[in-house]
Amino acid sequence: MAFQFTLNAQNVLINEFMSKNESSIQDLDGDFSDWIEIYNPSGIEVNVEGYYLTDDDENLAKWQFPSAIIPAGGHLLIYASEKDLTVGTELHTNFKISQSGEFIVLSNAQAEVISTIPPIWLESDHSYSRISDGSDQLVSTESSTPGDANDIPNAIFSSHSSGYYDSAITLELSSSSSSEIRYTLDGSLPNADSPVFSELELGVNQSSNEGISFIPTTPLEGPYQLEVFKWKTPETVNQCHVVRYAAFSGLEMLSSVQTKTYFIGSQLSEKYSFPVVSLVTDSLNLFDYENGIYIPGSSHDEVGWAWWPYGNYHNRGQEWEREMHISYFQENGELALDTDAGMRMRGFGSASNPQKSFNVYFRNDYGLEVANLSLFPDSASEKFRRLTFRNSGNDFLQTHFKDAFLQRVISPLNLDLQAFKPVVLFINGEYWGIHNIREKYDEHHFNYQYGVEPEEVNVLGICGEVEEGENSEYLDLLTYLDDHDLDEEENYTYVSDRVDISNLIDFQIAEIYFANYDWPCNNFKIWKSTEPESKWRFLIFDLDLSFGFSENSAPSVLSMEHASSESSEWPNCPCSNKLFRKLLENENFRNRFVERFAYCQESVFDTPIIEEVLNEFVELYLPEMEEHIARWNYPASMDEWYNQIDILRRFAEERPCYVEDNVRSFFEVESYDFDCSVSIIGESEEELVIFPNPSEGKISVFNNSASHFEHSELSVYNSAGYQVKKYKEVNIPKGSAFSLDLTDLSSGIYHVNILTNNSQKSVKLILQ
Repeated sequence: MAFQFTLNAQNVLINEFMSKNESSIQDLDGDFSDWIEIYNPSGIEVNVEGYYLTDDDENLAKWQFPSAIIPAGGHLLIYASEKDLTVGTELHTNFKISQSGEFIVLSNAQAEVISTIPPIWLESDHSYSRISDGSDQLVSTESSTPGDANDIPNAIFSSHSSGYYDSAITLELSSSSSSEIRYTLDGSLPNADSPVFSELELGVNQSSNEGISFIPTTPLEGPYQLEVFKWKTPETVNQCHVVRYAAFSGLEMLSSVQTKTYFIGSQLSEKYSFPVVSLVTDSLNLFDYENGIYIPGSSHDEVGWAWWPYGNYHNRGQEWEREMHISYFQENGELALDTDAGMRMRGFGSASNPQKSFNVYFRNDYGLEVANLSLFPDSASEKFRRLTFRNSGNDFLQTHFKDAFLQRVISPLNLDLQAFKPVVLFINGEYWGIHNIREKYDEHHFNYQYGVEPEEVNVLGICGEVEEGENSEYLDLLTYLDDHDLDEEENYTYVSDRVDISNLIDFQIAEIYFANYDWPCNNFKIWKSTEPESKWRFLIFDLDLSFGFSENSAPSVLSMEHASSESSEWPNCPCSNKLFRKLLENENFRNRFVERFAYCQESVFDTPIIEEVLNEFVELYLPEMEEHIARWNYPASMDEWYNQIDILRRFAEERPCYVEDNVRSFFEVESYDFDCSVSIIGESEEELVIFPNPSEGKISVFNNSASHFEHSELSVYNSAGYQVKKYKEVNIPKGSAFSLDLTDLSSGIYHVNILTNNSQKSVKLILQ
């Protein structure tokens, strides 16, 4: 909108506003409402009765002032509370101000615009104010002055906010005092030795073969396994501009450090389909030999290898938290978060990969105590004390989305899941690839999701290890299991009063169906509140080593046996699955478990359902994978990425029959409300279908034709054309299957033929 301004001797103007008030000032109701301050620069009082305020540039008359006097040189405070009322001299508009930024417009009684503030994002409890009352220069400040004169010593005005610009810009900085402004361009904090700012030309972003992206983040020499994940030099890396600056007088820093990120180039805001996050920090925080948290460093030289290379990236605790600045840009390029914060590394095996996972911590010591961000569309969480940036764990080498994909698959089940948001990350202005922001299972998560107070949350790990709260109730439960037979209903009722059985069943089914090898004596968490009626619930996470990751998680794996094993060898330990094993003693539980498993195979894990979700993830990540692969060289190429996706597809196709057979055998049941042959045949137009295919030898030959195969001859031929098996008088009614055991044949390609009186049908079989 092109605003037309009307000037007269009694102009008043918007002097200051706050769009996220959490502690600055309360209204008469005790609420921390947004607020707007109007200033009268004239020498006489002004009555603004009939004037208008709005946050909608298409509706200038959204809220009208009642009679209200602003003294000469005075201020008027208005609460943008949406309450639309007047209580004495306290005024409330009929709108709130969006923290992400929107126009704020003041018009006179003739609806002529006399003052406007363009959209700007502000941190909580920060105001946007004129450096001095009535000044043309405005600045974001944590020292708000609602209803009083603006006096911001050593404030620095920037000509350009962080964001996207189509062409080169000239950055200008000016101070409200006579202090010098010193700056850096490499992410380090400015100091008295940093250059004095005058004027800075920032050109179109380029790629480079220099910078922190070319510092190795794994050892370059070591045992054989290193070759699988060793850091590789990128050819070039795309870069943006980062500027940090502060006011100085001699050696003394007079202001806080400000950090800006600039993406400059034609249509650059449309380059990435994911939100973009810029982290800015002194590079020594990440790459210093002794203290850098992103490299092997001195810790590797001291400790060495534990199959994974130990490194500085494995150090934990407050002393290994590093200061940084985070800026979060939405998909449309709008700045949604901009604050100082802390950063710590996370994970163990995955931390040894070239690209790392880390947590971001919001604290008053840095800036925001809580980040207000509508990050996950399917989650109730909109306030975060920490965020997890995940490198996809052990899936870093494969698809970069497996855990999020599998959690989406099981979203219909009675499970607590971690929401996710893929983002593109830049560190100190250098492209750092795709990270998946994930919800973290902690006291804050359960507070947001269920309204449980943080001090009332218990989160336990393997065998009852305390992560939050305390574990006495769970340890008492484990002791009870040792002394009681759960086949007795009284004992089963005791357990079901303390454990969410529905949740436990769904959790076990998901882990079993996905063939998660990295479980149950790892990736184990349960939680409950301290409320008497609260029950223990299982938390699912880190599914990277499942769904065909290796031979240990192949479609044919007998996961019921894995889930119920009493072995003490990793990945099993008796304490981690004791509850499940004891519940299997109860006939009602077994029946309920089998019935639910059949339902899940039909309605949740059916191959077309999983493939539909997989296709959504492939489509989501495809636009970003080429640059990510060029940055990290993992996977090796786009073709290899597609190969890894095909492994997921094959698992989805082959798993149903193996699981059906495993469940039937384990529970010795004949009746099971799922038929894998129907699932696999689906809409197939082939008259002869083999499943599973590829196979390890035990197969079923399904008659998908319109007629019966009677008195038929079934033969198996190898790739050279020699007959290796022959069966006479084979009868396969239409819609039925004939089982074969070919485990004595070697791996390779075969053809299975059916010869009937009327025709011959053939299908290719792969034995592996």
